[in-house]
Amino acid sequence: MVRSTRLGPGIGLDAAISLLGWTCTLTSGGTEIEAVERLREASKRGPVLVGPLEMGLLRHQPGMTRAIGADHFVVVLGVADGVVNFHDPHGHPFATLPVADFLASWRANFFGYPAEPFTMRTEFHREYRVDVLQAMREALPSARRWLTGANAESPSGAAAASRLAELVEAGLGAGA
Repeated sequence: MVRSTRLGPGIGLDAAISLLGWTCTLTSGGTEIEAVERLREASKRGPVLVGPLEMGLLRHQPGMTRAIGADHFVVVLGVADGVVNFHDPHGHPFATLPVADFLASWRANFFGYPAEPFTMRTEFHREYRVDVLQAMREALPSARRWLTGANAESPSGAAAASRLAELVEAGLGAGA
């Protein structure tokens, strides 16, 4: 099932991919069985960007035992023998989880924003090379709209930015 989910962090992620000169295929939804099969097949063709995942249910991370309402993204490298192999940019390269545990985190029903379950991006293709500083400049007008709530797709952008600022000021500990 292909969707153009434009909520939560997906808005910025899709914008960044495009601004940096890349395209990809976005899919989400379906049953758990369909999602695992889609992930298995896609990872045979190359790395798969998966998320949002519930960070607190990623049991390979020390101290993570329950949902904490924090979204996260990982790159899946393969699915075999009931195990998902992935790279977690939060300091866990080549991590593994049983498929059932990975699915629990991938359902996307723990966040403060609506998110499609089982969202993944595959088949990345560079369309053209981009100057990174120019891409950042081009991203600013959209970021301003998201933060001020001028974008109907992201009515809580300012609230999310304020919450992030509060977390940073309080100090991002191991549970954040």
